[in-house]
Amino acid sequence: MATLLALAISLMSPLVTSEDDTRFVAGLRERRLFTLAESYCNERSTNAQLSPVDRVALAVELIRTYAEHAMNSRGEERDALWQKAREVATTFKGSESPRAVLVQVQDALTVLARGELSRMESEVSSQPDAALTSARDTLREATNALTKIDRDISEAISNQRRNPLRPDDLSAEELTSLQNHVRFQLARAYKNQALCFPADSSDRTASLTAAIDGLEQPLLQLAPG
Repeated sequence: MATLLALAISLMSPLVTSEDDTRFVAGLRERRLFTLAESYCNERSTNAQLSPVDRVALAVELIRTYAEHAMNSRGEERDALWQKAREVATTFKGSESPRAVLVQVQDALTVLARGELSRMESEVSSQPDAALTSARDTLREATNALTKIDRDISEAISNQRRNPLRPDDLSAEELTSLQNHVRFQLARAYKNQALCFPADSSDRTASLTAAIDGLEQPLLQLAPG
């Protein structure tokens, strides 16, 4: 099967779009063919003719694939896959691509997924306290990352409304939609953080309050439907 995949990749023309890549990689993930999806993304990424838009979209898919692979793995293999997901995002740090924010969001979601999984596994762990401490640390990293992205998107929206749209830019409407998604995920992170604390603790109350407060603005902006 690996040989067939290599052949398919070699025949891919630069005219393959990010939508094609997304559908193909999503199909492989649905079948849990994570290694094949990772190989496809990594091979496609070496194509020098990829547009900046397609390169960002491919990076997002690769990060997501490594993260889902990690969630379906155990032990050292899982840790290595989490690390690979983060390394993909690292290559975009400092990028001037106007769509690099999409990679940052997916990276933050990787941290959130790891923390959420650790929190759930703590419920059946033989060392729940240590597992919960690890989950809290990871979820704190996720909330910090998502909070910063939220602020950056707010600034980007303000800039977009004052200036003409450049090639490859996300529009103000697209950025607003992305921000709403980020705020929903931030609320999810706070909720998981809350569940890492005792039910009657002030820490749980504070985290749940932060989750509710974070959803208030998007709910005011969105249509009832």
